[in-house]
Amino acid sequence: MGRFKATWAFAFLVILMVVYVVWDFTEFKKLGDIQEGEVMLTEFGPESVTKLEVLNKNKISIELKGEDCLILEPVNDHCDLQAVETFIGNLSPLKGQKVLDSKELESKREEFGLNPTEGTQVTWTLNGGKSQSILIGSKNTFDGSYYVLMNDVYVVDRKVAQLTNKGLEQFRSRTLWRGPSEIQKITSISQNQNNQFELERKDSKWVLKNPSADHEVSEKRIEEWIEQVRKIKGVKVHDDVKSKTSSKVATFKFNDSYQIDFFNENDVFFGSEDASSRRVEIPKERLKKILVPKSYFYDVYKPFTFPLEKVSEVEFKEPSRNLKFIKSDQEWAPRPAIKDFDEGQLTLFFQKLLQLEVANFDGLHESMKFKPKGSLLLKDSQGNTVFEMIWGQSFKSPDGPFVLDSLTLVKLSTQKGVVTVLDTQLVDLLQTSFTKKDQTESEKHDHVH
Repeated sequence: MGRFKATWAFAFLVILMVVYVVWDFTEFKKLGDIQEGEVMLTEFGPESVTKLEVLNKNKISIELKGEDCLILEPVNDHCDLQAVETFIGNLSPLKGQKVLDSKELESKREEFGLNPTEGTQVTWTLNGGKSQSILIGSKNTFDGSYYVLMNDVYVVDRKVAQLTNKGLEQFRSRTLWRGPSEIQKITSISQNQNNQFELERKDSKWVLKNPSADHEVSEKRIEEWIEQVRKIKGVKVHDDVKSKTSSKVATFKFNDSYQIDFFNENDVFFGSEDASSRRVEIPKERLKKILVPKSYFYDVYKPFTFPLEKVSEVEFKEPSRNLKFIKSDQEWAPRPAIKDFDEGQLTLFFQKLLQLEVANFDGLHESMKFKPKGSLLLKDSQGNTVFEMIWGQSFKSPDGPFVLDSLTLVKLSTQKGVVTVLDTQLVDLLQTSFTKKDQTESEKHDHVH
């Protein structure tokens, strides 16, 4: 008998849950419609609001002008426009059912939680200057709706819960950048010597001052980096004075008039602009994306720039093989002879060489002694060197144009110092077989027939 009662109790609970889900879904579908006994309390979009005031223990005043969103109280700062628009979206449209006339309210404020010192009051001003306010009271424990005061007392949808308990941090922009829209000059000052650079725009082209090597910078990478600096966001905004343990990591100056400083306080990183008290806490991983060496801006270039017609001799040396190819009467021949030599494979080798890309890095190789592992020498018909490449050890790139790629150190006859090349490109070049490839099964079948 006890088991029978337990089964019926469980079945009753299941039926009750199904009824609630159906009711909840039905109520959700009704949100867009005015039901009997309901009135529309608010009906406007974010674009119609010019001022917003939220009073919930503390007062937060916001001013909106198009794309500009400013906090006026309790601090002067930019606000997060998306957060403000989401807040307004929960405020309007809003419909409710009247439950109490304002004349009867005074004796029942506590019952509905509509005491101004305890509830959340939101005031807004629309285009044209008209202002309205709503006081959000307590939650209806039966269905999760809320009591609000707009002249009279109404019960409204539970989405207004998103309007309560909002502090300054929820509205404040965590974007660090407040700088100029047009940038003509960038200066980076850092504890890390490699991260110090100066870029200036001249004749619509970015120029790196005092580069350590003779090469161009990448316009695309510079513009992408500027955009990253502009968009970098923190996790929290602080208004306190930096601690005594704070140490400066880097400084960026833009147009010699706008400055951003970055500090490390016990491995917590902050950014502040123009020495202001507003400090944005930035995760280390985000900061690493903009604290880059000047080699990050170096352009990738192709070193093999001469016509192939000049090349009459190729010497290829590796620990596992030494090859030489000599051109005579427009035909290439290996020395010594190679069985099944395929001149087409040598042509493919030259094509790969033409596509080879290298990049420079400053100071990266100071602690890496260059260890030659192979070489390629190209000569003209007079025996003069046209191009020489010596490759050394590989390493994982921490920065520069090939971020996080595996690279190989390379010395070129056309470039001073050591440069780098992508491992994938070099391996593809060195794996050229110079012999005829094995026939496919279909080719063998055709040949037999």
